[in-house]
Parts: sequence; structure tokens; C-alpha cells
Amino acid sequence: MKYLYLSLLTLFLCACNEIVSQDNFYTGNPFVSLSSDQSILTLSNDATKEIRLEYTDSISISSPIDKPLSVLLKVDATSAGTLGEDYDIQTDVKIPAGSSYGYYKVTAKAIDKSKITGTELVIYIESCDQPNVIPGMMGTKKNNEDRRPRLKTYLFKY
Repeated sequence: MKYLYLSLLTLFLCACNEIVSQDNFYTGNPFVSLSSDQSILTLSNDATKEIRLEYTDSISISSPIDKPLSVLLKVDATSAGTLGEDYDIQTDVKIPAGSSYGYYKVTAKAIDKSKITGTELVIYIESCDQPNVIPGMMGTKKNNEDRRPRLKTYLFKY
């Protein structure tokens, strides 16, 4: 009788393990996300150039889709510095059909050296042009509250 209980318990545990292992992968709608949370950009010291750095960054999609995707980036209100004067960013990013990445440019201009430590560009994904693709969000939903966008911060230095 003891061996019967042990064999039934082993069979039960194996069945539970198989059920749990089937749910280890995300199978929902694809989502797009920024490449990281923070980047530090080193600007050129060449005083003759107005543009001190052009940096190419990426957006990834969790699983490629069969249509081209357009992703809209937005500059967050917490950014310090002036868009168009201190830095620029390409806000419309294209991810080609079947691709896992889309690329955009961040352009840093001649930022005053006394203000560079306080200058930062903060961006997030505002929207996608296809309804089945989820823009990068962060946090868990509690009590039906909205998720916040995942932010990426660019810091500058000479």
C-alpha cells in the first residue's frame, strides 16, 4: 500500500510539472519595447560643429509580424533641456515586415558645458499603427489602473 501511495504521488507531481512547463512562454499579441532604460552619450568637443553626436538606437518587437509597423515616440515632460536646441529625436520609427528591430536617431547639438549635467532626454513609445501590437508599458495592473509607459533616458557628457 505504501508503494501505491508513493507511485500515485509521483504520477501527480509529474503531471503538475508538465502543466506548469507548458505556460512558460508568452503567446499573446506582440509588443514593442525600447532597447534599454538609460544611455549615456558622449559628445564631441569640436567647437566648429553644431551637431556633436548622431546616435542610432533601436526598438524591438517580441515576435516579427507580416506587415510593416510604424511606432510613434514621444518626448516626456520630465526631459531637461530644449528639444530642437539641445537635442533632436526621430519620432516616427519604422519596423519592416518580418524584422525584429526598427532604428531611430538621437541628435545631440552643442550643449552648454555648464548645463550638460542637468540636460537629459526622456522618451517613451506613444503608439503603434497596428491595434494587435502592444506599445511598451511597465508595471503590473492593480485595481484596473492604467499602465505607465516605459521610459528611456539619454544623459549627455563631454
